[in-house]
Amino acid sequence: MFSWIKKLRRGAATAVLATSAPEAQTAFPVAAPSAQEHASAFKREGNAWLEQGQLGQAAHSFRQAVLADPEDAAACINLAYVLCEQESFEEARTLLDHAVTLDPNNFDAHYMLGTACKELGARDAAIEHIRRSLALKPDFAIALRDLCALLAAGGRAPEAMALLEQGIAIARDTADYYFMRGNLLIAQDLLENAAASFRQALSLRSNDPPIWANLGVVLMRLDQNDEAAQCCERALGLDPDCAEAHVNLACVYGKLGRLGQARWHGQKALALRPGDPNAHSYMGVIFQSEGRMQEAIAAFLKALTLDARHIESLEGLGQIYQAIGDMNSALDYRNRVVSIHPEHAAAHTNLGATLHEMGDLEGAAACYREALRLDPKFVAAHSNLGAYHLLLGKRDLAAASLRRALDIDPDFVSARSVLLFSMSTDETRTASDYLSEARRYGITVAKKASHLTQPDWSRQGDALRPLKVGFLSGDLREHPVGRFLEATVSQIDAERLELVAYSTYAREDARTAQLKPLFRAWHMVAGLSDKLIAEKIRADEIDVLIDLSGHTAQNRLPVFAWRPAQVQASWLGYWASTGIAEMDYVLVDPISATRNMATQFVEKLWFLPDTRMCYSTPPFMQLATVSAAPRHSKGYPTFGSFQVLNKINNQTLSVWSEVLGKIPDARLRVQSMQLSEPSARNNFSSRLVAAGISMERTELHGRSPLEQYLAAYAAVDLVLDTFPFTGGTTTCEALWMGVPTLTLAGETLIARQGASLMNNAGLPEFVAHSKEDYVNKAVALALDPSKLQTIRAGLREKVLASPLFDSKRFARNLEEALIGMWHHKTGR
Repeated sequence: MFSWIKKLRRGAATAVLATSAPEAQTAFPVAAPSAQEHASAFKREGNAWLEQGQLGQAAHSFRQAVLADPEDAAACINLAYVLCEQESFEEARTLLDHAVTLDPNNFDAHYMLGTACKELGARDAAIEHIRRSLALKPDFAIALRDLCALLAAGGRAPEAMALLEQGIAIARDTADYYFMRGNLLIAQDLLENAAASFRQALSLRSNDPPIWANLGVVLMRLDQNDEAAQCCERALGLDPDCAEAHVNLACVYGKLGRLGQARWHGQKALALRPGDPNAHSYMGVIFQSEGRMQEAIAAFLKALTLDARHIESLEGLGQIYQAIGDMNSALDYRNRVVSIHPEHAAAHTNLGATLHEMGDLEGAAACYREALRLDPKFVAAHSNLGAYHLLLGKRDLAAASLRRALDIDPDFVSARSVLLFSMSTDETRTASDYLSEARRYGITVAKKASHLTQPDWSRQGDALRPLKVGFLSGDLREHPVGRFLEATVSQIDAERLELVAYSTYAREDARTAQLKPLFRAWHMVAGLSDKLIAEKIRADEIDVLIDLSGHTAQNRLPVFAWRPAQVQASWLGYWASTGIAEMDYVLVDPISATRNMATQFVEKLWFLPDTRMCYSTPPFMQLATVSAAPRHSKGYPTFGSFQVLNKINNQTLSVWSEVLGKIPDARLRVQSMQLSEPSARNNFSSRLVAAGISMERTELHGRSPLEQYLAAYAAVDLVLDTFPFTGGTTTCEALWMGVPTLTLAGETLIARQGASLMNNAGLPEFVAHSKEDYVNKAVALALDPSKLQTIRAGLREKVLASPLFDSKRFARNLEEALIGMWHHKTGR
């Protein structure tokens, strides 16, 4: 405590501890000592004890001085100093209040009183007294530093910065001022300016470890990680026990993927500061990067035992629990962050993301809006709000939020990806519009990527060994991609292809467990940066790298911009161009894509012979029985839709309304998980009425367990497909349950997906080629219940024998495609 006094003793400044002026020497007899003389004697005695480090004796002597002369300001100040050293701040404050009453212009009293008030949490009083001390001694750098820190902590950063600039104007050769300014600039996220300020401080005092360490922090946040590491190493060269530098190096090396070194520095920081929550928190980050989630949780929890309000640990726990699927724990920790930092936009945005994933869409939206109230330029909140609007089918609002995010930060990749997802299925956007935006995305991620060291590609793809194929995806779990993928990879010939999985999502489930044995190697890369994933794939010598996500959730498309594999392709999880120039191919089939659609992609089209996807039925689906068509029991036809709301656009509703208008007794049954949300249900009901569809003829159903969901197909005679965002998984599930889907073939891959599925299922008559054709076919089929019943009775056996469900046939086709792409791209 009060280390400034020690610094003053070492310098040329006057010592703070005060005594009365020495008595004049005289040869005449003197009177009995006065109260002031007694006080002076006790002060001299107290100073002697203090010089020996004997605080208890010093306090006793100074207390006697105060008792001898309560009006002696110097005695009060000296006793207050010792009490502060003993952390008795309340008594020290009382003495110092008295001292400034006795001597209003005493610098020491005001500064010490300000420091005592700071320790007692009385920030405003601390600011007042330290400000008054500076008025008495404007060049006292330590007081200026403390005042700046108090102002910044009180949310008064502009005042703190103005004060610092005054100090710099007076003393430009004072390194402390530039150091303090750098710290203030970090808090304002002005990182480039902060780095410049730290460099100015180093030009004046190059042997200062904390300045080097803080410059390292800034450079790390600017992603200049190699230079950041050099700065932290320089700090350690000056002071091997600089805990801040060890902590920073742990984080830097973690970002660089040098996890062994990161762990060593983290452990060194903990040895130096076992009670430092930051060091434990950084170890949590390192363990998280290594996929050691339970150890990461333990490290974050240890940090919280030391500081129950440690924001980084609370947020780290929220992130981990959300990643591994413990949503209640994730919600708890993110609520705690918000309660501690109610003015922090990021905290509200992260809480919103948790609520969003839990299905509480309205709660999520409220969090995003609160974040934007606090910080109207918080990009992630704009982007997440756009995703919320999109999920509810509010495309205009979604586009506005996403465009606002990109206006603020044109390089914000996540917002650009969500925007592309929206545009890929938007009937008001042309394929040309989409491709232009996709190319902008490709340029954005290319700017963030740098070329990896060029390998000797000629060593890879040896004809004597299987082609090594990597799959990069966040959907290797209970997800449509996981379902379509499982049956296919289980049939791959290991002598032709060696399969390696790179999972970008930490959550695993029963389907993950079923998928893992089907791959030669499985790597969890969720915690790694794009660069580290790319380097990992390059080191594994992958011949062909396949993206299974496209612009859907959990994608890591930017990895492909690093060109980690010589041949790269997009397949299965997306239905439009990725926009990435380094993506060589996209896998399609002759119905889902015609050759003249090549102009819609930056990738080259590679045609599979039958279908671009093959469905596998989970065990629970195999137990579900096909029921009779409900028309016979109900006496009227029921059309059904099981799509998410963002697929059901106004154009689709208009056509459905026309169909219902031609069959007065027909009903419409819509089941969508979003309809469990009251606001989503109300909004969709309004859209139905606006399209001319009476609510009396409509049934709305929300989320349901899988068994109930499958049983719901017994309630519909015919599924009406959405367009241009046609069904995929739901269409296959309907076929399995004996219900055909009427689809409209469009002009893009996603708009023709339904046509491909129905043709491959052997039901080409359920493909319409215009809206008028769609309406006419829907009416004709609804009025021919015997035809629908005949189809229903034999549909499961029919599709099981079709290319759509023949995983062995599809696996052979996929093998040929991947090997063919390899030879075509490499010329070998």
